Amino acid sequence: MACDKVCLTGYFGVDCKQTCQCAIPGCNRTNGVCIRSGCEAGWEGLSCDKECDIGTYGKDCKYTCNCATPGCDVTSGNCIVSGCALGWQGPNCNRVFRIHDKGEGVNTTLDYVTSVSYNK
Repeated sequence: MACDKVCLTGYFGVDCKQTCQCAIPGCNRTNGVCIRSGCEAGWEGLSCDKECDIGTYGKDCKYTCNCATPGCDVTSGNCIVSGCALGWQGPNCNRVFRIHDKGEGVNTTLDYVTSVSYNK
């Protein structure tokens, strides 16, 4: 590609051969840094060029997996090996399992709390 051509949206670098993983399409056509709002699910970094580490997932890799066996899908958070870590429930193991006692402990109810994301 000649130096006078502009890369299409979503591509950058020499000959526009590298792809951006930005949440909202559009990155600097030279260095790949996202122009707007962070990375697509499963990616992190200024250029969204680093896949989530094992144990993290989602947009900018800001969510933690709570799988019994380490590792989850970097996009959805679903456990690669089925099963949640102790104390976690739900399809993505993102709900805390807690027991609350009412009064003298006679009535016990189950309560699910959505997990919070951790800032990196």
